[in-house]
Amino acid sequence: MTVIYQQPVSSLMLIGEPRDELQRYLYAHVPASASWRISGCSSAETAMATAPHEAPNLVVFVCPQEDMLLCFQLHHLLEHAKLHWPYTFFIVVRKGPLHNLDALFERFGEMPVIDLNAASNPGEIIEREMASGAHGLVRGLSLPNLLQIMVWEQKSLSIRVDAQLGWGRLHLRRGQLVQAYSNASGQQGEPAVLEILTWDALSLRIERSYHNGQHGELRNLNHLLMDAMKKKDEESKQKVVLLPQELLFDDDTESAPLLPLQPHPESFREELHSMASNGYPVASNVRETLLNAMAEIDGALAASLVDYQIGMALETQGTGLDFDTAAAAHTAIVRAKLQMLDNLDAGSDLEVLLFTLKDHYHIIALVPNQPLFLHLMVCRHQGNPGMACSTLRAFCQQLVVV
Repeated sequence: MTVIYQQPVSSLMLIGEPRDELQRYLYAHVPASASWRISGCSSAETAMATAPHEAPNLVVFVCPQEDMLLCFQLHHLLEHAKLHWPYTFFIVVRKGPLHNLDALFERFGEMPVIDLNAASNPGEIIEREMASGAHGLVRGLSLPNLLQIMVWEQKSLSIRVDAQLGWGRLHLRRGQLVQAYSNASGQQGEPAVLEILTWDALSLRIERSYHNGQHGELRNLNHLLMDAMKKKDEESKQKVVLLPQELLFDDDTESAPLLPLQPHPESFREELHSMASNGYPVASNVRETLLNAMAEIDGALAASLVDYQIGMALETQGTGLDFDTAAAAHTAIVRAKLQMLDNLDAGSDLEVLLFTLKDHYHIIALVPNQPLFLHLMVCRHQGNPGMACSTLRAFCQQLVVV
């Protein structure tokens, strides 16, 4: 079971002179605030006396009204939090506009800013940050899975990754990877991302990011995941070549050859012919199965059959989806889930995965006894996820593999 640990009681700290007025507003307009532990401090200096283990989930800092620029107190508090409160997120509040925000974000990472004179419902922003401020140790979830969730939910935070090879951090801004650092090699940016994604036996922890306010973005996560898989496979092959030949094969075992990760095929027909000529099992009624699935499942927009050994879509139907990128990303997720079940010795097979997005459902149904899965994208406003999962699972059983 996936668990993201948080403090038992959501804690909110209000800093600044109008804090009592803001607290009364929250109690009156945000019902969830009745369950929060709310504390108040008149100044940043008073707040910094809070011990690290008692640090709040969220700080709402009310800037002095007479100063149009961000005050020194806020800078001092953020420097303190950078060292002692790694899991505390911040909101800056002021009656009127604030200047020099780019410099603030560049130095301390992105954070919400509320102009009380312009915001129609500041309580909604605070409530959203309190509800979505997951932090702490993450268990039962692979790094690709965690990154996908953070991208889909458009999070701004940092993921601390610890492994035997060292540690690193991945920084996201509104669901986009913008920076990374590997302590093991000293690399930054995309080289650090690719290195971290190849690590095994990871410990993952969600923290506030102090480096996601930097300008520029890294490539799309799906492309990075695909490159990392290629890199890891290449490294694995180099290690295998060093083994004696007799250790690589068992004369009593007949197994299909593993195909390397490669560029997308010119056509599905050519790929089937190539795979069949090498003795690799392929499904013979793929197109018919995909068309029938889209016809019978309400709201179906796109469908594909993916080989998760090579991370490639073998056949596709429908529109509105980058099939190649989706195949690579979902391959990473399926591989990670299968590895997790193997590590847990769960004693049961993985059948269906369901991902819920704002406008779509993404359903992955594994084909029994084959390194294949069916992927279906369904309109959230038209489809029923339970029925879609059940129906797609049934179509997996109907695939004819030759």
